Amino acid sequence: MEITMISPSYKLPILAPKNYKGYQEKYCIPWVENIKPDFSNLQFHSKKGELLNSWIEYYSESEWADIWVALPAYDDYITYCWGY
Repeated sequence: MEITMISPSYKLPILAPKNYKGYQEKYCIPWVENIKPDFSNLQFHSKKGELLNSWIEYYSESEWADIWVALPAYDDYITYCWGY
């Protein structure tokens, strides 16, 4: 997938598992430039652009984070954004 710049943030779409729509799913997100070392500037959005609830279970500073996301029941992919 291609990372797209949206001033002043970046976004990357990820597939939402079909069997988990309407539930929570854990994603392991790698650190990339412009993500804060503690991953606090990540946001997850539905296909319609709605902000989704998410919480960081664990992270390794500037390396990766396990993040739970409440998936919408109606979308086949979600987008995570960073760099705010």
